[in-house]
Amino acid sequence: MADVAEHKVAVHLVTPERELYSGEVDLLIARTTEGDVGIMANHAPLLAALAIGPLTLVDGGDRRRAAIDGGFLHVKGNRADVLAEFAELESEIDLAAAERRAERYRSKAEAGDAAAQAELAKAVVRIDLAKR
Repeated sequence: MADVAEHKVAVHLVTPERELYSGEVDLLIARTTEGDVGIMANHAPLLAALAIGPLTLVDGGDRRRAAIDGGFLHVKGNRADVLAEFAELESEIDLAAAERRAERYRSKAEAGDAAAQAELAKAVVRIDLAKR
């Protein structure tokens, strides 16, 4: 990946356990703690904290998505490193398990429990991606 096409971004999506994706894309869309950000070739250097949310990789007509549970996004040159605390590719998501997780945390989240709100948010991202 040393010779990334000048109109592409080399993306590396990793967690402490594994590398989920490594490849070149036209566009990366990530949810940061400040809002959604789109990364294309020749983007300005960036270091951002990732929020719980979807990550989208667009290459031509091909779209890959993942659920991200926080971490960091580092962009320099035509390389973007997504260092996620935990992530699941859209194709790996178990919809039934995500729905059970949402039900388990919903009432505590509605009562204001911050940990339950985070767990519910993780489940909702997975449900949304799995239903696409």
